Amino acid sequence: RGGPAAATADFFEDNFTPELLAEETAVERAERLAAKLERFGEIQLQGVQKTAAFGATIMAGAGATGTQIEIRYALEEEEPHRITFFEISEAGEAIEPMSVEAMVAAAGKHLEALTDDNASAGVALIARGKEIVFERAFGLANRRFGAPNKLDTPFNLGSINKIFTKMAIAQLAATGELSLDDTVAKHLPDYPNPEVAGRITIAQVVNHTAGLGDIFTDAFAETAKERFRSPSDYFELFANDDLLFEPGEGRQYSNGGYMVLGAIIEAVSGQSYHDYVRAKIFEPAGMTSTAPYSLDDPVTPIATGYTRLQDHEAGPLRENSHMIPFTGTSAGGGYSTARDLLAFRHAFFDHTLLDPRHTAWMVTDELPDEAPPAE
Repeated sequence: RGGPAAATADFFEDNFTPELLAEETAVERAERLAAKLERFGEIQLQGVQKTAAFGATIMAGAGATGTQIEIRYALEEEEPHRITFFEISEAGEAIEPMSVEAMVAAAGKHLEALTDDNASAGVALIARGKEIVFERAFGLANRRFGAPNKLDTPFNLGSINKIFTKMAIAQLAATGELSLDDTVAKHLPDYPNPEVAGRITIAQVVNHTAGLGDIFTDAFAETAKERFRSPSDYFELFANDDLLFEPGEGRQYSNGGYMVLGAIIEAVSGQSYHDYVRAKIFEPAGMTSTAPYSLDDPVTPIATGYTRLQDHEAGPLRENSHMIPFTGTSAGGGYSTARDLLAFRHAFFDHTLLDPRHTAWMVTDELPDEAPPAE
């Protein structure tokens, strides 16, 4: 009753803090938002930038006006995580269409400005479909030796590795070797905490709703990193802790959970995690420069990571090897190149690696009864 505007007002009433609603009522906000959306027309998402632990800026384009839109919001850090700040703003000038040539020139100019004082480093790649239209390496791969980045320099992926782990789980589900509804205990009967393993499902671990914790604990910081080489080596850091919440009743990003998934992949496939993803993901996708790389590899062409964080305080820039896993894991820390990640993107959407039905699950965490129609 009352249509979309009333639904929006109800949403504001239920999800905004009282302090925010005291500034402007839910009905007033709904009316103002409806007027803006009518003027903007169709909104095209362009990107999301995290601005705080519980805040972000969403960048979008307004189809009717051609202008840039920013949607900024912040949430309470404690449950129920109500909205403490919400604003939609519009840039003053319309975004002019840009030719590929002009875009390439602008990208190059922007990178030159970033690297004037070696403050930034990396590889930038822009593709239009399967055609690479811009590719440039900039800055230093290693400051100590003055080694420059190259187009084929592998960079630490951080948690991008998790998408490979999720892909491996989806592949094993597609072949019937596991079910997303299986408990962890079914595939890891020797898991250190059998009571927890019998209560959480693979799907819950994948989407961070199992209640498992993190690996980056004080114990990890105080232990020699070569102690941790396989997914199960990390179990001692979190497996015996109480769940953070009842399975399925909360969401907490969990590196520990993805170590559990890595161990399940090993148990089901009979291969090491790294052997599995190399044979079933990297090689079929044509990712020839993607690997776990260990800190004790004698010669590797990888870029060195840097940090200013020291004992939770900002300090001078230094190498981050004391903070990261010894080798790539099912939760993160492997290495890849810009071209390899582009190859993965194509293999993902071309269904080279996975059938359309389970690809849909990869994107939405919902497994459809039937494969979605081809676009």
